[in-house]
Amino acid sequence: MRDRPEVKAFACLMLGIFACLLFHFKFSQNNQLKGVVIVSRFTTKKYGLSSAHNIKDSTNEPEHTHFSPHLGNLSPTPWGVFEDSLTDDNKTTLHPSSTSSEGNETTTTTSDGNTFTTTANEGFSTTSEKPIEPPPEESNLIAILLGTFIPLVVLIIVGFILFRVWKHKKPKVKLANKVSQYERRLSCHPMSVREFNSQFHIRLRDGDVNKEFELLQEYGNSLQMRRPRNIGQMDINKPKNRFVDIIPYDHSLVRSTVPDFYINASVITGPHLDDYFIAAQGPKRNTCVDFWNMVLEQKVEVIVCLTNIIENDRVKCFEYWPNDGEMLHFDELSLYTTSEVSLQNDVGVIRTIEVTKEEEDSKVDPITYRVTQYHMTSWPDHGVPESTSAVLQMCSSLMQFKNGERSKPEKLLPEGRISGQRTNPPIVVHCSAGVGRTGTFIGVLMVLRQIEICHSSEVDIASLVKSMRDQRPKMVQSFDQYIFIYHCVKDFINQKTGLVEMSV
Repeated sequence: MRDRPEVKAFACLMLGIFACLLFHFKFSQNNQLKGVVIVSRFTTKKYGLSSAHNIKDSTNEPEHTHFSPHLGNLSPTPWGVFEDSLTDDNKTTLHPSSTSSEGNETTTTTSDGNTFTTTANEGFSTTSEKPIEPPPEESNLIAILLGTFIPLVVLIIVGFILFRVWKHKKPKVKLANKVSQYERRLSCHPMSVREFNSQFHIRLRDGDVNKEFELLQEYGNSLQMRRPRNIGQMDINKPKNRFVDIIPYDHSLVRSTVPDFYINASVITGPHLDDYFIAAQGPKRNTCVDFWNMVLEQKVEVIVCLTNIIENDRVKCFEYWPNDGEMLHFDELSLYTTSEVSLQNDVGVIRTIEVTKEEEDSKVDPITYRVTQYHMTSWPDHGVPESTSAVLQMCSSLMQFKNGERSKPEKLLPEGRISGQRTNPPIVVHCSAGVGRTGTFIGVLMVLRQIEICHSSEVDIASLVKSMRDQRPKMVQSFDQYIFIYHCVKDFINQKTGLVEMSV
């Protein structure tokens, strides 16, 4: 109970309410006793009634008892009961003055002007004071209100403050424990590169890979309830989202120098400095210009497209590039595809696109950028390719590109100029929603670069996917896509060690 402020607040509140009720009852009882009508003993003419003590002392008579003639043989009640129940302030003293009788009713007027009426019945009489002056109603009412409500208001305020303190503390501790629990369980799955093949089969047999993905799902759901996504949910930006349930987190949203710029794209970083990606949804017709402006502003050299324009009779992406040898114009942008090369086994194509942006100042020559697009056409939506070879082939080509095997930019057009080399620009990867196939491809490429370029001796796929979900919701959407990363890593290691086994 010492560590539970809500119990303390409730106990204080109940104790305060009980104290207020007790105070109210006692105060009301004292005021009522001041107006009690005093019932006397036998009325004796020309005798002054002082008090029960005075009568007994002055008459030296034995104590009388009062018997009701209508109650049979009940036990007598001592007259002294009034003496015990009333204080000195409540006792009334009668002084002999003048008396008048009418039948069984006798009226006595005291020296102070008060009048008593005595009614006799079979030798018994009762005396009442007339008039009984009531206590001041206004002062009593104010005292009752102040005495009752002021302590109650104070206790309510104190209870409210304690409740607010408890309410603000409890969710933070609960959520922190929940997320930290997932982090601990998802951060202890490193696998040796040398023994990756055998360890993968053991984990697959024991169901550990399934448990990893279940933890990732729970972790991702908890993040989506905690991480704000206010920018993408603004009314002005809702038409720019392809799917209502895929909204980027505010903290990792791609920023721009253009005011009120928004695009459904997230910055994804990995464990190494070279792991720098932008995961984006497939451009829509109304976001095509925003997409290319992002590419130019972020100085992007490589775009990876993992979706077809139409899949299952549904539009998955707007065709934001021109065909080979053709040009395409978007506002101040001009695009020209200079080459298009098919990959082996027709798994996709590689395009070289030149993007020219007109400057606001007509005296300044426009700048032309060269962007390479890797378009994989054999990856089904919500699924995985039939084999790992196409993905491994594209990843190997990208790693060679990033290692500088691509020639330096040169001046291509007489009316424009090519920008110089840029330091570590991001790779833009998109499918349709920008989470399932996009997250899977980025995950594979990150692990392969750890092995090939960074020469890491261990890889941790679960921690890698968790890190991506920290930056964009639902990265690596299905279990088939998650286990496909394992197969790609296994086949890549087998190729390096001389084994030719390929996962299908």
